[in-house]
Amino acid sequence: LFEPSLARSLFPCFDEPQFRAVFTVHIVAPSKWRVISNMPLSSKINLTANPGQSLFTFAPTPKLPPYLLTLDMGDFTVVRGSFGKTPISVYIRPGQEPIARSVLTNAIDSLKFYTHLFGLAYPFPKLDIVVASGSLNDVSASPGAITVYTEFEVSGRQFTGGLRGRQWAFNVVSFPIAQQWIGGLVGINSWGESWLTNGLASWAESQAEALLHPSFSAYPSDINWEWNASSLWGSLAPLRHSYNDDRDDATFNSLMAGSTDSGEAILHQWEAYIGRPVMLATVHHFLTKYAGTATDSSAFWNDFGTRLASDYGNAWLNQPGAPVVMTRRICRDGHQFIRVYQKRIYDREFHDRRSDIWPTPLSVTVMNQTVWTMLGEKPVTISAGACNQIALIDSGLRPAYLVHLNQSELASLQRATSLSPIDRVRVLRDTLTLFRGNMATLPEFISAMAIGLRAPKPEGLENSLLVELYKTIPLLADSRSSKLFSQGLNTALLPLLIAHGFSLTKQTPQLTRIYDEMSNVPEPAAAQLALKSWRKHRAEATPNYYYAWGVIRYAATAGTNRDFSWALSHTVAGNDVNGGIRMANPVNFLEGAHDNSTILTIFNTLKSKNIDYPYIVTVIGARHPNIVAPYILSHATAIMRSAPPSQQAWTLTDTITDGAWAGQSPAQWRKFLTGTLSRRDVGAIHDAMLIINAKWNKRRMLEAQLAR
Repeated sequence: LFEPSLARSLFPCFDEPQFRAVFTVHIVAPSKWRVISNMPLSSKINLTANPGQSLFTFAPTPKLPPYLLTLDMGDFTVVRGSFGKTPISVYIRPGQEPIARSVLTNAIDSLKFYTHLFGLAYPFPKLDIVVASGSLNDVSASPGAITVYTEFEVSGRQFTGGLRGRQWAFNVVSFPIAQQWIGGLVGINSWGESWLTNGLASWAESQAEALLHPSFSAYPSDINWEWNASSLWGSLAPLRHSYNDDRDDATFNSLMAGSTDSGEAILHQWEAYIGRPVMLATVHHFLTKYAGTATDSSAFWNDFGTRLASDYGNAWLNQPGAPVVMTRRICRDGHQFIRVYQKRIYDREFHDRRSDIWPTPLSVTVMNQTVWTMLGEKPVTISAGACNQIALIDSGLRPAYLVHLNQSELASLQRATSLSPIDRVRVLRDTLTLFRGNMATLPEFISAMAIGLRAPKPEGLENSLLVELYKTIPLLADSRSSKLFSQGLNTALLPLLIAHGFSLTKQTPQLTRIYDEMSNVPEPAAAQLALKSWRKHRAEATPNYYYAWGVIRYAATAGTNRDFSWALSHTVAGNDVNGGIRMANPVNFLEGAHDNSTILTIFNTLKSKNIDYPYIVTVIGARHPNIVAPYILSHATAIMRSAPPSQQAWTLTDTITDGAWAGQSPAQWRKFLTGTLSRRDVGAIHDAMLIINAKWNKRRMLEAQLAR
């Protein structure tokens, strides 16, 4: 895997995308091995001076950047096929031929589709796909020889298998095949232009999915939450301009993910606006014009031949920030109008940069009637049918900008029964991101959850959402709003999750986790079921460490004193689970305690076992601040000694402001910190107070939202 800069570790070269060379590969390897490179094998000569070894020589490559050179060898079996004049071979370890045949089918289907989509024949003499038996979650899309670094990627077993797993397996094969044209045939001048290879290939692959596997549309690609985060920032400018060192793996990986996701969204939006015939003709001309060379973004957008295309592409790739489209529904005499405009934002969530205004093509759809407009500096008002009709912004698309819907607009969408899965997920995706950036309210976020969670089986989605809800609990500590919020979750969130497929009749890890994280008394039926399961583990003398601590609050709340005492006596520190329960979150015990005497017993027991008391004392401090003060002092002093100055404030506030002590006012915190730390720590105190004030302001904002 040479990308981005490891070819130089094997041979001297200019190891950047813009430099291309012709390579003739000679490899000495065991004669019984399969040896694969970009080009067909031209000769294999047994070495008499070295029995059992052979010299494998491959035909010269076309001009390639060094990172696209491939060398694969080992004990592989092979499954062969073809499309037209192109031979296709899938190499895999012996015994895994069924997986190889599935890969071959996806490869043949993809080659056929892309030949038609791009209007160009496959540009290399053969296509090999090597499936390694390792565990690296990566794929090398080299011309003529694709390498997948684990069988798991193409097996269809991801996401517990089924339709979602088959979709992933198809993507792993089809995406690098699209890059045979975009990246192999036409390359890029620098890694900052990687959206050309990743975004265009992702745009092409999504169309292959739609045509070849329409059933995959049940799982919109927006559901891939963590990777999708980059596209929510809109412009790729921060990533493109921060990547100035090809040895910075973290930035490079972020750039690749953002290029793929944001690039695809930018292209889909543009295609929907200008029309599919123009898009396909331009892509075909671009690939033909720059075949065998490297180019950049401006060349692609200039190929459309309009100033608008260049302005659109340059803005989305080079302006920092995140575009937010605001919508307001206006009803007059039974007729509704949708007013749309862009809002400039400035927030930590969006790279600490003030956004510009983007040329943004968008559509409003009402009753299958779609109206397009180009949104810029000035607001646009669009006629949108009768007041009782549902109006959707860019229905069925996944644009890179965010749409802010207010509470009344979300309420109307909650009543809609005909929303597509991708529209449901987009409403939730946008509102979640805006909530993280303090641009959407908590009630708006919960309303969006009611819409988004009714999309089909969004694996991994519920955890991302619930984490945001968990974060609000410590912010509301010691507040009347905290109780209201917890009660609201019990009465509103649980029925929503049950409607989405979670069941109280059988213990589910998701349900356990939800209530494990929520700092309130759990729903009684769930507590009793969890307790029953937990007692079964005890009876079998096999306390599963994750499962046991995940239900420990239930046992403490719904169980007897005997259950509670048993849990406490079997708690161990660290990762030792032999005969004990690993307590990753000891505060679970505290949540199950009913009186101060029990809290003191817990504290003394856990203290004697050396278990994570910085976190424990924050919770106990709400009821017994005199007991925990020495531990807070010790914790703060240790941070000042061990953490570098740039990290002291964050580390200091990370633990002691996220528990019940978050309810202390900034004035109380300043008094505590200045009385605890020395004068030389004044800088850390100042920085810590900035964080504490920000959390306090967030608390006040949440309280005001809940009061409304």
